[in-house]
Amino acid sequence: MLGGVGLVVCMTFVWLSAPDLAITQLLVEIVTTVLILLGLRWLPKRSLDMTVVTTLQSRFRRFRDLTLAILCGVGMAVVAFTVMTMPVPDAIANYFLENAYAQGGGRNVVNVILVDFRAFDTLGEIAVLGIVGLTVYGLLRRFRPAEDSMELPEQQQTQNQFDAEQPERSPGDIMRDYLLVPSVLMQWLFPVIITFAVYLFMRGHDMPGGGSRPV
Repeated sequence: MLGGVGLVVCMTFVWLSAPDLAITQLLVEIVTTVLILLGLRWLPKRSLDMTVVTTLQSRFRRFRDLTLAILCGVGMAVVAFTVMTMPVPDAIANYFLENAYAQGGGRNVVNVILVDFRAFDTLGEIAVLGIVGLTVYGLLRRFRPAEDSMELPEQQQTQNQFDAEQPERSPGDIMRDYLLVPSVLMQWLFPVIITFAVYLFMRGHDMPGGGSRPV
């Protein structure tokens, strides 16, 4: 449901001629989905045998995680309700509308705000996205589930069995090479992405996704 809402928000940004915001929102949705899936992977495995005795440490960890989840959920609900119901304060929108072209050199007020009036804030957002992307990459490469979590997926068991049957391979070789295809694709797409970024940068403010040079 959250992914569906995020996709609708992305489509809304594109419809309102803000593809830069749509791309940012799409990246956030992808990262959020990956993190949620990693969190689900850490959940304790289900057991049909209800007589299984769990250790005291495992029981404490589950109670702790449940408490944290409830507190975080209630806290975010309170914050969201407060923000959505509070009266709208006197904004500074008129200032940006009056000074976007004179001080930023562009008629697209949104882009002027992003790359001129709050350029360092935008740089910080880009840095955060980069750090989160590297974190997700590190989690995917070095992920180790808890001892009482679910067993290895059937596909991974099949891959390990295939590696064990080959004399020149060892179990886990396929898993270590699972990013080969994305890495090759990124090597092909990287020059195209850089070229497109330079084009947007040089095009200026006045069109959606504009860069930092006045037209």
